Parts: sequence; C-alpha cells; structure tokens
Amino acid sequence: MEVDGLWYIAKAIALAKGNEAAQQRISEYGKARHKKYHGSEDGWQELLAAAASETAPLPDFGKRIKPAPGPAEMAVETVNAVGVENMSFSDWEFILSQHEATPANKEAAAKV
Repeated sequence: MEVDGLWYIAKAIALAKGNEAAQQRISEYGKARHKKYHGSEDGWQELLAAAASETAPLPDFGKRIKPAPGPAEMAVETVNAVGVENMSFSDWEFILSQHEATPANKEAAAKV
C-alpha cells in the first residue's frame, strides 16, 4: 500500500466540505484503510487536521505512520501484555506458530 494515499484520502475529505454524504463515504473508506495499514484508528484525526491545512504530504509523511505489527511482533506483544496464564488456547496456538520468526518469538514460545 502506498502510505501517501492515506494523506490524499484525508485531503479529499477536506475538499468535500459542504457535501456531507461524500465526506462520510470518503471518511469511512479512509478510516478503514488507515486502520488496516496502521492497526488502529490512532492518529486518524490528526491526519485529517494536517491534510486540511497542508497542500501536499510532508516529505517524511510515510515515516510518521507506523505500519501495523506483523504476526511475529503480535505474538511477542501478546505474551508480554496478556501473560501466558491469561491466554486462551487459540492464543497459545498462534504464539507457537510464530516460534521460528525471531529470537524473541522463540522466547515467547518457550514461555507458552
């Protein structure tokens, strides 16, 4: 996915001012794409505000939005955040399936 596209979607929302139906449809699409790329809606409102006041994405825009963590990262984060004793069987299965990705994943799998 081209990350600058998120900025252009946000800019389209600003340009559709006065056409509430268009703004809503573009916003729903943009928020969903942002969430898919980033992993959450965090930063979406800030992106909308920035796009409304800028004429083009800043040169480092693509570095400002962190991509969602991959499965290996999610496995390690789950072990650290939830704890093995609070996980479901499916969580264990997921973590064990990622055991070869990185040394951190091997450690997480060993905890499970």
